[in-house]
Amino acid sequence: MPTAVAGKEYVERRLIGIVADVLGCDASAVLPEASFESLGIDSISVIMLTVEVEKSFGIKLPMTIFFECKCIGDFLERIVAEKTP
Repeated sequence: MPTAVAGKEYVERRLIGIVADVLGCDASAVLPEASFESLGIDSISVIMLTVEVEKSFGIKLPMTIFFECKCIGDFLERIVAEKTP
């Protein structure tokens, strides 16, 4: 299982980097338990995040993902699940 853990850690780092880039903040400010609301993610940010995550990970996200996921950690789990065969 070390490969799965390493893969999840990579996805987490990449996702946090994408969120930080879209929000224009330092990656250290984006914690897995942070809610989208607390990060100030709005409808424009949602669109930008969706595009960047889909492009970066080669997956297609449902339009409802930000309603289904309450925090970055939930979002991370969904991405990992999408990437796992």
